[in-house]
Amino acid sequence: MTSSSRSFKEKLEIIKSQYSSLEKFKQASVNEISPLPNGKKLTQKEIKAIEELQKEINNDCTIEENFIQLFTKKFIAKQLEKIKEITINDLNTNPLLCYALKFDNPKDFIKFYTYQAVSRSIVTSMGFLVQDLLLYSNEHIYDGKNYNEGKKTKFDLVIDKDGEKTFFEIKSGFNDLDKGQIKHYDEELSSVEKKGNKAYIGITYGKKNAATVTSKLLETYVKDWKKKTFVGRELWEHISGKGQYHSTLSKNIRNAADAVLHDSGIVKEIEKK
Repeated sequence: MTSSSRSFKEKLEIIKSQYSSLEKFKQASVNEISPLPNGKKLTQKEIKAIEELQKEINNDCTIEENFIQLFTKKFIAKQLEKIKEITINDLNTNPLLCYALKFDNPKDFIKFYTYQAVSRSIVTSMGFLVQDLLLYSNEHIYDGKNYNEGKKTKFDLVIDKDGEKTFFEIKSGFNDLDKGQIKHYDEELSSVEKKGNKAYIGITYGKKNAATVTSKLLETYVKDWKKKTFVGRELWEHISGKGQYHSTLSKNIRNAADAVLHDSGIVKEIEKK
């Protein structure tokens, strides 16, 4: 499920209102769902996304929990596929590093570079997973690329509800921003706020009190930076509008991992490879 446009999310809300239970939605055919009561039709991409959701839906979970598990399962499956497909030629090994780290046998050399290649892929893919998890944690969250309020930047996410807009620039951790980026985002936050909106930097994990380079830069270049930054638990709760949402998130991510990996794990799969 990849579509997160405002149009698609509004269609999902209409569909949601037509069914009294997830089971009834799960059993509905595409012909029953589309066209919608307001006459709008689903695109082929949207139909595929809905069918994917119907296939995986768990009646004992909320719709948000179902989205968490669906996105996480797709993420894990993609990583497993990449591990299976990786070859020696993909490792891009550095012979000088081999000598410097004293790899005395081919097995250690290959293992080092395999882990490196896989972890790069996982970190990149994780960014897309987090974006989806945020977008589908609340029906009023939309992709920022469709909004033009930023001076030079398209914000990552926008909460657009009851005529009020809240813009978010999302970063993974506290070491993902340098001085130039921080000064730039400070200007963008101010620009959006001058237009009557709210704007924040969101960091998906970590602690505000952590003594990192980024936190020191935020303190130096962003006035009242702690009020303009949501970190970890508070970000997920603010975006979703639900208390303890980080617990819901963690539990459902783990449930999805158990469903895909069973008694295995990524480390075991890498070791097999």
